[in-house]
Amino acid sequence: MDDEDEKEVSVTSDFADPLVGRDFAGKYRIRNKLGEGGFGTVYRAIQLTVGREVAVKVLRPDRAQDDRLRETLVKRFQREAVAMSKLGHPNTVQLIDFGTTEDGILFLVLELLSGYELSQIVATQAPLLPSRVAHICRQICLSLSEAHASGIIHRDLKPGNVFLCHVEGDDDYVKVMDFGIARVVTAEEEQGNLTKTGMTQGTPAYMSPEQAMALKTTPASDLYSLGCMMFEMLTGKMPFTGDSSTAISLSHVNDVPPTLIIPGGSTRLSSAWNELFQALAKKKKKQRPQSTQEVIDRLLELAALPDPGLEDPLEELQAEETVLAQVALTDPDANSDAKTELVMPGLGASALPDGGVEASEGSPPSSLARFLAFGILFALAIVGLVALVGGGDTNEPNKRSPERPVAQGPAGSAAPPAAPERGPDSSATQAPAGSAPAPIVPVVAGPQLAHLVLASEPSGALVYRAYGESEVLLCSTPCDVRVPAGDGIETLTLRADQHLDKELKVDLSADAQVVLALNLERTSRRRASRRGAGSPKRKRRNTAPANLPALRTTP
Repeated sequence: MDDEDEKEVSVTSDFADPLVGRDFAGKYRIRNKLGEGGFGTVYRAIQLTVGREVAVKVLRPDRAQDDRLRETLVKRFQREAVAMSKLGHPNTVQLIDFGTTEDGILFLVLELLSGYELSQIVATQAPLLPSRVAHICRQICLSLSEAHASGIIHRDLKPGNVFLCHVEGDDDYVKVMDFGIARVVTAEEEQGNLTKTGMTQGTPAYMSPEQAMALKTTPASDLYSLGCMMFEMLTGKMPFTGDSSTAISLSHVNDVPPTLIIPGGSTRLSSAWNELFQALAKKKKKQRPQSTQEVIDRLLELAALPDPGLEDPLEELQAEETVLAQVALTDPDANSDAKTELVMPGLGASALPDGGVEASEGSPPSSLARFLAFGILFALAIVGLVALVGGGDTNEPNKRSPERPVAQGPAGSAAPPAAPERGPDSSATQAPAGSAPAPIVPVVAGPQLAHLVLASEPSGALVYRAYGESEVLLCSTPCDVRVPAGDGIETLTLRADQHLDKELKVDLSADAQVVLALNLERTSRRRASRRGAGSPKRKRRNTAPANLPALRTTP
């Protein structure tokens, strides 16, 4: 029920459908079809006892040809009922009933919603105003907060599973839907895990790195998906893209999150939203916010910021003056005119998203702008003069300020002077006598990487790297990627449909380069070689998921 083809579509009326006009459990009369997918259908129905309209979600397991798939669909449908029965928050779609008809059709009865999926809003209206995004995301967090407190992780949070309806004057009242692949943490061991090891569940465009690698999910996994949705709502673009589901999943695992820039927004506005997005998009789940309340508090702060075009020019100018003063104090010798051009709005230049400037035509600076610019430049000149005069007296070279202690060598002796700094021409540059020593800037080394180039026949094999007791998906062949370096020889596994797994022992230490082309052996050929003509076939192990306990329907 979580596949893309299960998405609800526009309302239709199909009286040829055998379920239209039928009563379910003697309580719900089916009126017309709302949407249909591969294995399920959603209908509009009337609850006969009170006369209200409801939505009836019906599972059609008979359409699944494979017995194990049919059994998995039934159990997943039951698990959705279990998850939703624990939830009652107003921002979560409400479960009314669950049952089975006399002829074995499973159904969920849900509140009937009127409005639009968030996916439709994003497709037609994005980028959305930041204040609207904050309002929507805060309500999603409220729904998730109850679910997480109940031990439930959604695992498929996306715009298609968020519904915006009109409630009491609010056109963006959120209802989070479809807990079909939710992981009920507290009952996982008792009910059995429907997701086999190594099988990912969710929608790749919004899937957390741990989901892409089939690792354990936590509430932080839902918050990662929320961050991807937030980026899309604010920019109209996806943060991680690719030509296929596998490529998108690899992007979530390996690619650095992009910088969030709000179209038409000030630097201050984009920076504030980008700070939250970067926190939600951390690759390691332990580095993300660990609770929805942290995100809610931050969203309330962001909601107070003015939308693009509504910022107070004087307030923005004061914020930019603060940035300018900080830059001038840290680098008094820099070209102050150039800095003014970069950070002063309305002075003949406008900031571009990539950090450059574009000359504006036909909009000469106002007299107020000229006055403010002159005042700032005058202040910078005073700051530079004070720094120059206060730097030290050339007649007292050994005098030093008590605020700047000198490092001591052995036995309390002064540390030897630092080697002279060398410029691009490799000639020593001597600092003026009495000037303050330049601050020491630590050099942060980049990550250690190994270069991996793999090709296989057939192509499209998935390449996994051993990671403790689990595996990490690196790429699909052919691939040319750089991966985090290890301690030496490590194990890679290539997997392709109808072919035997191929294990490789390769050196993935820092700066190592691995270039290999391999032929994968078909499964049937090896089995035939191992088994003689008269040898009995091996009995296949039953990998079907364990049964869930039967659910009882309230009469």
